[in-house]
Amino acid sequence: MSKLEDAKEVEGSHPFVYVFGQELRRPFQCAPPPPAPRERHKSGRDKGTDNRAPRGPRQRCLESVLRLAEYNQHDMVQHWKNQSSGHKKKAICRQGVPDGIAMESFHLNFRRWLRERQLQKTLQRDARWDPPASEGDPSYPFMYYRYVPPCTEENAHTEPEEGWSRAFHGTWFYALRSILRSGVLLESSSKERGHGFSIPGVYLAPSLSGSIWFARPHQVFDGDKMFHRVMLEVRYDPSKVMPLRGKVASRAVVVSSDAVAITGIIVQPNSPPYSGEERCENWDPSLEVIPRPFARRRHKRKRRRSKRERHARVVKSEECGPDSHDCQAARRDRRSLSSLRAEFENQVGNDPDELGRRPLRRRRNA
Repeated sequence: MSKLEDAKEVEGSHPFVYVFGQELRRPFQCAPPPPAPRERHKSGRDKGTDNRAPRGPRQRCLESVLRLAEYNQHDMVQHWKNQSSGHKKKAICRQGVPDGIAMESFHLNFRRWLRERQLQKTLQRDARWDPPASEGDPSYPFMYYRYVPPCTEENAHTEPEEGWSRAFHGTWFYALRSILRSGVLLESSSKERGHGFSIPGVYLAPSLSGSIWFARPHQVFDGDKMFHRVMLEVRYDPSKVMPLRGKVASRAVVVSSDAVAITGIIVQPNSPPYSGEERCENWDPSLEVIPRPFARRRHKRKRRRSKRERHARVVKSEECGPDSHDCQAARRDRRSLSSLRAEFENQVGNDPDELGRRPLRRRRNA
């Protein structure tokens, strides 16, 4: 006879159940829910991070590079504006050089400029992506360089993701070296340092003609006597755009530094300034932002103790036991083992004891 022959089937709503031949009353309430997991106590490092995403190696690297870039730039923007003021300055006529020759001359000088700063591999000329001259204001030819970020620890370049929008950012030639080396754009956040902004952030222009007015014309090379402008082509995350008010809202986009990815630079050679426009009429090496490498953290080197100090340390540890009450006196006693041994021999002497034993002496090498 099998065990299942005495089993009885009942409906799910039946008030009784049969277990091993016994009639039991079905409980009317369900089983209680499992206990909630115990909440972990937050340390001081975790406080205030409930609504923020966890910081990974990429975020920590970006924060370190941004701090280093801000330290390198410091208040250079204020010095640039003081030197390049266009107040009561007239417009400068464009050099009468054919556009093809002007572009070739700039390319040769720019390659030498990059080679001197060890940045020749960060920019690659790609004439297929040259914007048409009609997109600029003034409408002069453009040159496109694709950005290849260097593989160094001072670079925190962000790869653009799918769905990011294209924009432009006009800048100074004095800041180009630091931007190419770090791969990031600093936010405008300090008016004391010469930044112009309504809310802190990185200001971008949706069109190339809108960014060209923030690209100050600069006589970078002494030989050609031409002014050049430089703009950055970037991709930004539209979900992280900060709201703007007023007339600036239709002409600019403001995002944080971690929502911008540099994809290339666009240069407009032989583009002189207009009347009253800021311009740099020469190249001052002291105004260039020089990127400094990360400072290596040096560990403090322990001083090697001499033989006498090591012996004194052993004697002090033996005298300063758990039952000793004269530790301060033992710390002041810095006598070596040889002096202690000589004192012991003077006290004991060379006479044998009652058993005929004499004190041991250390053998000296012949």
